[in-house]
Amino acid sequence: MSSVRTFHGIVSSVALQNSRLRKLDRLEAASNLDSMPDCLEEMDRDWKGAIGWLLEWVMAGPCSFSSLDRSFLRELELTWFDDVKEYKAYCSWRANWPSGGVWTSVSQQQGNFYQALAQIRTWFIDEKNKLDSSEFELASRHIQERFLRNGALELDNEAVNELVKRKARRAWERTGDSAELENWSLAEGYVKAFYESVIPALKGHRSDCAQNLIMVVQAQSMLASGFEAALLARFVDPEAILECERRTGKMMP
Repeated sequence: MSSVRTFHGIVSSVALQNSRLRKLDRLEAASNLDSMPDCLEEMDRDWKGAIGWLLEWVMAGPCSFSSLDRSFLRELELTWFDDVKEYKAYCSWRANWPSGGVWTSVSQQQGNFYQALAQIRTWFIDEKNKLDSSEFELASRHIQERFLRNGALELDNEAVNELVKRKARRAWERTGDSAELENWSLAEGYVKAFYESVIPALKGHRSDCAQNLIMVVQAQSMLASGFEAALLARFVDPEAILECERRTGKMMP
């Protein structure tokens, strides 16, 4: 059973590898030392890269949801979907070094990011990436006991309050809009739409709830956690995602 100790063990190990790769990069281009960020920022990047690697494993790797315990799921709630996007864009940049070089233009950076998004999209629409519905059982119990009361979001619940608060802060960080009520309303609307839809969509096979689930992540991807994105990637019917893309004209992710 993968626990919170497993989560931190994996991330710490990958962060160490990221640190070693960064130091090798320095050896390859010693003249670039002056442009390197400070040590704390480098360590933060190493950790975020490790989180991105872990999210790819959960969303598209040989990960069994039934082997994850609830402490691991709570750690996933603290990650962001954007973490894996940035990680895959970084991987694209490294893969393009032979032809593009270390330093990239704005258009090349955008190209790396779009290349990353195209790869991530396949996780959502490839039937081979989906897990059996029985794998959702633990996550379903986790969501019901942590956030819901009779299928509805429990707004006076401390865990719900913390989740909304975290996403409201995320909205402020990403948009720069300091209007607290608007950010809170945006975050609360996202949480309500996602968590009241996810179980009926994945266990009740309700197509309307599946569409709600997809659309809220499409519309507010910056607020999506790695946990929430992983549920879509692993359990939502690819045809439902393609149908939503056709209706909204917006592709995942």
